[in-house]
Amino acid sequence: MKLRILLVILLAFVQPSVCVNNDLQVEGIDLTVKIYQDIPKHLCGRALANLEALLTSSSYLLQQHTSSPINTISIILPPTLVKTACTANITLNKLQKEPVDILLTDRDPVFGSSPFSVQHGGCGERGRHVILPLDSLVQGENVTDDTIQQLSSSLVSHLYGVFPTHGYSNDSRYPQSYEVGEVVLDNAGCSLKNKLFCTPELYDRETPTKQNLLCNNKSPMEIVSQHPLNTHASSNSTAGTPLFTPSFRYVSHQTTLYILVLDRSAQMGERGRWTNLHNSLHGFITTLSAHDELAVVTYASQARTNLHPTTVTDQNKKGLHGRIPAKASSENSSCHSCGIKRALGLVSESSADLTVIVLVKASDSSDDVSEDIGEATEHKAVSIYGLLVGESSVKDTEKMKIYSISDYTANQQTQFSDALQAVANDISGDEKGYLKFYENEMRNVTNRIIQGKFTVEESVRSNMKVILNTKFKENIEHFELISPSGKENKFPLVERGSIYFDFESESETGIWTFKIALVNAPSIPFPKLTVSSYAMKTLPVTVQLKSWSNVRGGSSSQISEPVLLYAEVMQGSLPVSGAEVVAKIGRPGGDTIEVILTDTGTGYPDITAGDGIYSAYFTSFSAQRGLYGVTVTASDGSGSARIPTVSSGTAEECCGSSYPTVSTIPTPPFKRIFMGPSFYVSQGAQFFIKDGIPEMRDIFPPARITDLHVEKHIENSLQVQLSWTAPGGDFAEGKAAAYEIRYSSNKTQLYDQDFKMMAIPGIETSIPHPGESGEIQFTKVQPPLPNEVFYYGLVSIDQAGNRSPVSNLAAVFVREITTEQPTSENNVVNASTHSLPSTVLDSFGDNLLIYIITGGLSGIAILILIIILILMQVSKRKSSKKPCKMELIKEISSPTLIHSSSGLHGILKESNLSVLPEHSSNFSLDYSSYKMGQTQDNGDISWAILPAYSNGGFEKSSETIVDSGFYRAGEVVDNVCEFYEPVAEYGIYQHLARDKKYEQGVGMEDISDNGTSSTDCELSETNSDKRLQKFRDLSKIATGEFHSLIVTSDDWNLKHPSADGESSLSVSGPVSLPHFSEIDFAERRRRRESFV
Repeated sequence: MKLRILLVILLAFVQPSVCVNNDLQVEGIDLTVKIYQDIPKHLCGRALANLEALLTSSSYLLQQHTSSPINTISIILPPTLVKTACTANITLNKLQKEPVDILLTDRDPVFGSSPFSVQHGGCGERGRHVILPLDSLVQGENVTDDTIQQLSSSLVSHLYGVFPTHGYSNDSRYPQSYEVGEVVLDNAGCSLKNKLFCTPELYDRETPTKQNLLCNNKSPMEIVSQHPLNTHASSNSTAGTPLFTPSFRYVSHQTTLYILVLDRSAQMGERGRWTNLHNSLHGFITTLSAHDELAVVTYASQARTNLHPTTVTDQNKKGLHGRIPAKASSENSSCHSCGIKRALGLVSESSADLTVIVLVKASDSSDDVSEDIGEATEHKAVSIYGLLVGESSVKDTEKMKIYSISDYTANQQTQFSDALQAVANDISGDEKGYLKFYENEMRNVTNRIIQGKFTVEESVRSNMKVILNTKFKENIEHFELISPSGKENKFPLVERGSIYFDFESESETGIWTFKIALVNAPSIPFPKLTVSSYAMKTLPVTVQLKSWSNVRGGSSSQISEPVLLYAEVMQGSLPVSGAEVVAKIGRPGGDTIEVILTDTGTGYPDITAGDGIYSAYFTSFSAQRGLYGVTVTASDGSGSARIPTVSSGTAEECCGSSYPTVSTIPTPPFKRIFMGPSFYVSQGAQFFIKDGIPEMRDIFPPARITDLHVEKHIENSLQVQLSWTAPGGDFAEGKAAAYEIRYSSNKTQLYDQDFKMMAIPGIETSIPHPGESGEIQFTKVQPPLPNEVFYYGLVSIDQAGNRSPVSNLAAVFVREITTEQPTSENNVVNASTHSLPSTVLDSFGDNLLIYIITGGLSGIAILILIIILILMQVSKRKSSKKPCKMELIKEISSPTLIHSSSGLHGILKESNLSVLPEHSSNFSLDYSSYKMGQTQDNGDISWAILPAYSNGGFEKSSETIVDSGFYRAGEVVDNVCEFYEPVAEYGIYQHLARDKKYEQGVGMEDISDNGTSSTDCELSETNSDKRLQKFRDLSKIATGEFHSLIVTSDDWNLKHPSADGESSLSVSGPVSLPHFSEIDFAERRRRRESFV
């Protein structure tokens, strides 16, 4: 196994350009790693050591590619590892609640031991986290290079919001390969291997990858370089910048100090706010774990410490709640900063592992607490949660989670309870908290007897609580529960504004029934009731629900952009697909809107189907500015919810348009209700009156279409059928008003900025009307020209004229096979005049046949004249040919040097004359080096000479190759394997110049043709035969068998031209000719001369 960190450290000593500096003070990225699962004790030491090595190596790799080092890495240990031999030498630091970047889990059923990123947002958005299976740390003594590469790539995707630059098999949106016309191309934006990034110059922006679709054809490097995380990176970062080694902090969450900072001003006393808060705090305190600590601070014009940090026990929980005043103050002013400063004064180094401030405020005074919140989070390592009642707000709340408590609801106490439970679950990580699985709000009660049912799951039935909340408890005559076995529970507890059952042991699974009887008094109005059920986990793994939005903390969102809502449904570490997820949004003013969240993987907004993350656009803003509360409900969807089966993982990278599940199984029936963080909108929407009804001004366009594709080719036509999924009118809500289809042979003309100006519009009559959001639609198009690629794009338009971005582009190619019609005299004679257009008939009148015959004869005469001119030109060229000293076969270009051991098939491959030395790796030499008198390799390396020739008599161009072996001179040879066999004969006419001698000491006498040659450029038959005989005698001395002309690299010498302009070429070394008969050579020579 290789350990990349050892390589990096080694390079630090060897190369000064790559070094590690532990004392370097830089700003960097802080990461949080949480060990979710217990580590076996015998593997604990190896796992932690490999974890540090892996994170250090990944930090080096990230710094080299992004110039942003990882500064501090906090590793959250599970409580079971604390005070064990594994952590005996580890010093624990104080914990601060931060989002988890890397989650250490069991082996993944789909990805196995490979790390992968879980992303939910668009381009540039930070991901959910990176999954790091424990297997990757304990399988060997060291981590592998592949694991380092995979984790580094996953961290880049998570931190910077970039996506895969390649396609996936069986993925219609991001395919593994795609077609442009009839050419199939690999879907890869970057072909470089083992690199985190491809430079923008090498990146392919035209491929249908997830990166190109979601990031508007920008490369990952461009997104990273412009990301806010890189603002602190040095602009002068170079390859010589020292590598920064991250520091490690080990923390563990065992106890929590909760500091309640409660607004007790007169505003909290209005509408029963303080009473509802006081009652809900009783339930919150009773659910705190033993050994946690609790402190209480109340404030109006001044702050007061009602309870200093006190350890919680099972015996003192009710007493701790008694320290909270039962009534609000009569003071109207509220000093919020006074309350937070008093709370920060209670924090000390000896406090619990984690300190949490829960701020509850009602008044919206000008008192700014942003500085105090900043001090709490940055210097005191304190996490802050805010419960804002009514129209209250907080400036600059990016560093805190906010929960809105509405004054317009009939179950405000339930809202307080759910918000406090959400805080507790967020702190504990859902390991120990209560899960809400049922709620029934009854607003229009007309019967005195009310019944309902809910289901208790096998995995969630410990310490179950069933609570009935109403403002008029005295109107409830009795409240009872009936278990699945028929056991009746008729004696609920009545206190703190609630009527409830509290089951300390595990409850029965199955369907439970409740009955509520109201007091039978006609004068008493029917009350508004809410029945809720909570329980803790019974099994180690159950379905968990979480929710968030793209608005940072509770900070302000501009109304010009939609709010993106997200929900994550998981069963342990497995994503739940096919669930039914609905968000109820409480708007300022008291009304609610329901939004359906989907997991479709269209890219806008949901980026991956089946990953357990559901998303939706929210655009139904109120006319008032203020907080929007979010409550999400998830259920199994009547049996449609499924999870991946546990099996060996095969996928390597997450994800294309869908989660690559191997196989799935249904989940047990479930229902979860989760109060998510609220978001604040700083301005109200604009409304206008239409037909007497107020309507919000429509500023939101339809969502982008991402699945436009060719569905099929229409038979016996040049048309194709396009298909896509219909968007909504406001992103995914409702439906659009119209479509606009355009096409071009140039992709760039279909981009957003040029779509209307440059692209060609399609035929409007063939474009369908938009359907409902999610509906599959079709249209037929016909490219203007066959046998050419055209790209089609689609834009959706709503009733207000808002236009969506241009869809993904679909390449359309239609092949038209053209066949030539046979022509003959019969066709001319039998041609009917009725087959011609009427305009032609009118022009020629009755003389049409005469014109046809005359035209045909004229064409024949012109053809004969052209042939005569060609023959005259050839005859003239022969007669004017001057005597010359040029050889019949003339070399016109440099030889191509091919070694005899090359992979070309043919006779040369079988040659045993020269073999490349085993120690040499040079398989090619540049011929220009020989012309310059240079040698790249001084060894005995042999090469075959493959010159390009032309026929000197015909003055052929340099493209004409002579092969006298099987073709007559002047014929073009396309295949190199066909013309390098007869190089031997060229040795006769070209390489063995007259009056040259072999360096072996055996020379050839000067032979004259005695004037028998027809021209000075030709060799007589007698001369050639004599020369051939001498050369053949010499070849017998040199070697035996001959397969091609071979010369050694050391003996290839091109001498200076002679006075008459001819080149002198000497050849030495092992040379031989094939044992052809003299008749064979004479016949080949005659064929050449006869052609000339």
